[in-house]
Amino acid sequence: DDATWLSRRAPLGYGDSDISTFVGFGNDPTRKAITTYFRGRFTVERPADVAGLLINMMSDDGAVVYLNGMELFRNNMPAGVVTRNTLATQSLSAPEEDAYYPFRPEAAARLLVPGANLLAAELHQGDPASSDLRFDLEVIAFVAPPTPPR
Repeated sequence: DDATWLSRRAPLGYGDSDISTFVGFGNDPTRKAITTYFRGRFTVERPADVAGLLINMMSDDGAVVYLNGMELFRNNMPAGVVTRNTLATQSLSAPEEDAYYPFRPEAAARLLVPGANLLAAELHQGDPASSDLRFDLEVIAFVAPPTPPR
């Protein structure tokens, strides 16, 4: 239930001066939360018209992204079951951690539903003592051209 979650401007995170919204990491700076969760809703009127999605994501360190409860892709994460204690497989350092990387998940358009859609991401640290966390995401829909009349 995300009814009490805040909605704020990205990038979200901590430890960098250009973060727009601070995200808490727990009480111990040497043992920060491994996983932080984010969600966003968007509306699609006619999913059949969407040919594909491009997702531009900035994530430090690793991420798993879901659309309507189905995993779309992961970045810097191990294969298999992911839990809240799963560490990212790679810890990025500047300048890569503040860059947007494009993902074009093949199944994304098929997972869209008419009306409200939910995009969720879990961001994982590579080390519980990490000094920073950063997340931002953009979704671009590609609309199929109309079918010409016969």
